[in-house]
Amino acid sequence: MKHLILALVLAPIAALASCAPLAIVTTTILVTDDWKDNALTADVSDDVNVVWASVRSSMANITDALLHVDEDHRAIQTRVDNAVVVVHVMQWDVDETRIYVEAQKYMLHSPEVAQLVMQRLVANLRD
Repeated sequence: MKHLILALVLAPIAALASCAPLAIVTTTILVTDDWKDNALTADVSDDVNVVWASVRSSMANITDALLHVDEDHRAIQTRVDNAVVVVHVMQWDVDETRIYVEAQKYMLHSPEVAQLVMQRLVANLRD
């Protein structure tokens, strides 16, 4: 009888626990797709490692805020002009690299801040 009661109590918990990872994965994919749709892009004809080094240096000069750097995914998140800015650098083609910049100010997309950051990144890469 004790085992039956224990099984009845634990069954809903086990069922909910198995659904949680699926919900998290689905949410993450939707957020990622939304981010890419709102990001500005620039294609540059340089090696991805050169562009990534330039972007890291430029972002350090653009803001005094803390940089959250993900070396594995070549991504940086920081604050610029009270906006949360996310920059991704990806190899797009042979000797071609794509830079993504997305900015959110007060939880709304801020194309003005993203454009300002993108202009500085590309200008610093050309210097």
